[in-house]
Amino acid sequence: MQNDDEVNIKGTIETKICCRCKEELEVDKFGRDKSRKDGLKRACKECRKIGATKYKDKNKEVIKTKDKQYKESIKNDEHFKARRIKESQIRRARKLSLPCTFSLEEWENAKLCFNNRCCYCGEELPLVQEHYLALSKGGNYTKANIIPSCQGCNLSKHDKDVFEWYKSYEFYDKDREQYIIDYLESMKEI
Repeated sequence: MQNDDEVNIKGTIETKICCRCKEELEVDKFGRDKSRKDGLKRACKECRKIGATKYKDKNKEVIKTKDKQYKESIKNDEHFKARRIKESQIRRARKLSLPCTFSLEEWENAKLCFNNRCCYCGEELPLVQEHYLALSKGGNYTKANIIPSCQGCNLSKHDKDVFEWYKSYEFYDKDREQYIIDYLESMKEI
């Protein structure tokens, strides 16, 4: 008799005995496990599925509580949000074959340079990464093109030309406009 870690080779068909149901099954009925000598899980996929279902049924409340705690922790985690935004922006920039080198550290520095306020209206609201020159207009995802903006200003600007849009915007401020220009110019030099 074969032990549960042995694999039989019969011609071109490989088999293994499941440690739970004790049936001899083809190896494609087992999941992969690099840590095991034969490279396969000890229990077949069906037995593992049954075991997972039993565990979930038995521990519904514990799982529900842990899920809720996890969702709450990431909802308030600024780095998690920033990482998701960054990944999305990188995909868009790469799709358009544009440079995309903006890091989370550069994002934190950008927010600090604007005192954690929207670069356009100056409000202290949750900030998003604003492309000064929109990706659709050839702007890139680098520190010389990303500034902190509130969601309202970001949505209002959309992909409009910043010089035309900002001068007609209700929160227009000449000093803030010059600060944005100076900031982006200084980022080109670094």
